[in-house]
Formats: sequence, structure tokens, C-alpha cells
Amino acid sequence: MTDIGRFLASHRTAIWFETSENYLQNMRRVWHLLRKLSSELKWDSIPYGYAPVLSVYYGTIVNHEFTVREVGKEMVECVMVGAPKAETKTEVQHILQQSGIDRLLRVDSAPPSPEHSFFSLPLYGLLTFETFISMTPKDKRSYEPLIGIEVVHPRDEMELDLLTVLSGDDAMPILLRVIGRNLRRWIDEPKLDSSIDVNRVIQHAYELRHIGAVRAAGITAGTALELLLVKWSGLAEERVRAERTTLGRLIEKSQNLLNLSADAVTELKRFSRLRNQCAHALAEGTIEDNQLGEEVDRFLKWLTERANA
Repeated sequence: MTDIGRFLASHRTAIWFETSENYLQNMRRVWHLLRKLSSELKWDSIPYGYAPVLSVYYGTIVNHEFTVREVGKEMVECVMVGAPKAETKTEVQHILQQSGIDRLLRVDSAPPSPEHSFFSLPLYGLLTFETFISMTPKDKRSYEPLIGIEVVHPRDEMELDLLTVLSGDDAMPILLRVIGRNLRRWIDEPKLDSSIDVNRVIQHAYELRHIGAVRAAGITAGTALELLLVKWSGLAEERVRAERTTLGRLIEKSQNLLNLSADAVTELKRFSRLRNQCAHALAEGTIEDNQLGEEVDRFLKWLTERANA
């Protein structure tokens, strides 16, 4: 018996890095590696008959005598990546070596199995192009901007057990079910061009809000507000794009052209600040989604009413 990770990707490379007391700092290194591998690996070069999937194990090296002897550090974290073919492993190893990860201690091209007694390396997940299949169960869809690529989950502990306890062949149908929940099935991002309908952008913001992506919904709502202001003010869209007019500047122009009341301008500026707050929070992780939910909901309700007035 073997977990789905070793069944799909048996050609392993390990990367060691010096641990930090800051959990988020450690995890950012892991997420950085996931993004690099997902975007830079030549997935189409993996031959037919082999799943285009990498297995990712993450944890610590628990034999401290060994790590002190090898790299002079007692606490060492480790990411082990499994590839389906030896040629893919070579490419993975190159990407890991060029990753720019800080506190890198070693890239091991011939590590033992992740279940070796020196390691505590549970299966963290499976990686494919632009999608990470996590081994953490969640009973609803989620949006995880810190990782930087789409994440799907087993629905519950039973589904997770089927992935990690059954033989590889038996676990494959479960894996396909999990992958089938890719967020792209529910979110169809509109393309912002001259023919875009503002209602479609508002709908997209609601879709993001529905899966818990509150900050992303706030940013998209700001885009919808820009489109509404351009429409109401009669400004040429080409000019707005060419001048890269900010939302704040667009509000000022609309105030003069539309003779807006002081209360209307105050509300528009509050929405502009909310959009900027969502953008900074999403990029820097300073505010959680649930802390902005009520304000974003109010923004979306206002947009819906104005767009359909």
C-alpha cells in the first residue's frame, strides 16, 4: 500500500531550508515553490500514460543529530517533491535550485522515501498546472490568495482517507472527483474590453463573494464602479484607459460633470477606499476576508441597485 503521491510521482527531490519561528514565513517558502513549479514546469512534456501531477510532502527532519552533522542546523524543514518521470524530476530539481528561496540549505537529488524514520513528512498535496490539490479537507469551496494558485480540497476526512490509504489505482477515482471541483467550474472571469457589460462584472464579484473571496470581490466591485462612472459621465473609455485614470480621479471628474451631491461623493470615496483596502489586504495579507464582508456586501448591493436603475 502507498499513498496517492508516491503512486503518481515516485521520482523524488528534496529541498532543505532553515526553519523560522514564524509559521507564515515558513509556509510562504512552500507556497513560493508551489507557484514556481506550477508555472515553470513543462507539463506538456510529461508523456501520455503518466499523470501530469507532482506530489508534495512537507514537514521537518526529526533526526537532529543527522541535520547538525549534515548542515550544522538542528531544526530543518523539508519539502519533498515527487515527479512521474526521471526527466521531469531533473526539470523539478533545476526549478528548485533556481527558486531563490531564502535560507536554502540543500537540494537533495536522491532522498529516501518520505516515510523514512529521519523525516516527518506527511503528504501536503498534489500539484498540477495552476492548481494545487490540498490534503486538508474542507466542506465548502474556498479562495486562498496566499498560496497564489487555485486550491481544491477533499470534502471530508473520509474522502481524504480514501486518497491516502487506498492503493493508487483505487484512489484515482477519488482524486478525479476532487480535481473536478476546480474553482474554474464556478467562476468565469469576464474579459475587460470595450464591449464589457457592467452587470457581468458585478456578477463576477458576487461569484467571488459566494466562495468566500471577499477581498477579490471588493477589487472587482471597484472595477464595476469605474465602468459605471465612465458610463454616467460620458468620458471616452479610450481616454480613461490611455490616461490610466484612477478611481479617485474618476470620482472627481464625475463630480463636476454630473453635479453630484456632497453625500454622493462621500459614498463614492468610501467605496474607492474600500477597493484600495481590499487590494492592499489581498497583496499583503494584512486583513482577513471575513473582516471586510459587510462592507463589500453593501458595496455590491449599491452597485446592483445603481446598475439596474
